[in-house]
Amino acid sequence: MKLIYRFVRHALVAMLIAFSLISEASVKSWQMNRWTEMSSRQLLVKEKAYEQAMMPDSAIICCRIVSNRYDKGMDHNSKFLCLKAYVQATKLYFLVYQDYGKALESINAAREIMRESHIKEPYVDMYSGGIFSTVAKVDNDASYWGEAMKAYKRGFESAIRMNDGEVLDLIFTNMLILAKDTHCLAEMPRYWKQYLKFKRTRRSVFLTTTSCFTWLLSLCRSGNLLLALGSSNNKLSYYSQ
Repeated sequence: MKLIYRFVRHALVAMLIAFSLISEASVKSWQMNRWTEMSSRQLLVKEKAYEQAMMPDSAIICCRIVSNRYDKGMDHNSKFLCLKAYVQATKLYFLVYQDYGKALESINAAREIMRESHIKEPYVDMYSGGIFSTVAKVDNDASYWGEAMKAYKRGFESAIRMNDGEVLDLIFTNMLILAKDTHCLAEMPRYWKQYLKFKRTRRSVFLTTTSCFTWLLSLCRSGNLLLALGSSNNKLSYYSQ
């Protein structure tokens, strides 16, 4: 009798687990079908909400649905939304999952849309620079430093042409950090002059960081490169307070 009872109990547990899994799969399938019926713009809004809620898996799914819609025959605005989806996926792969292979794959797909559709998006170059810079550190491969700086410089020029102060601040700050790390600060004054001439509508938090590098550059231009490099950490700490 006890054996029969155990058998029945285990069978019921197994049935409940199976039913739970089937129900969960049905809910996910229903949810996916509902998402695919949404517009690309709605999905990108949902992606942003999931990102802010720290639900990257759901955010990635939204990006994939939108980016998979890309077709060379679609209108310009639809192509831009697909490009934006690839950029957002890159951000998640790069910063959250730290999957640099997928991040590079996504940003390259975004760049291909830029090339084919003649769309300008400086965030593509900003993330390209970030990926190359990180890979250079992780793999200890100096060849990627040059690729990172090339990407940042392209993004810098693109941000100025598009009058995008927010991404310009991000890119220029990263450029200066990379130049400091690779001992190439001497070529930065030209970009600093362009940066100062840029007319912005609001003060960015990144201007605090760049003000630190203004001091470092002034030391470099006066020939005190070693002093600038040796004092940079203290200066950065001071400005971060």
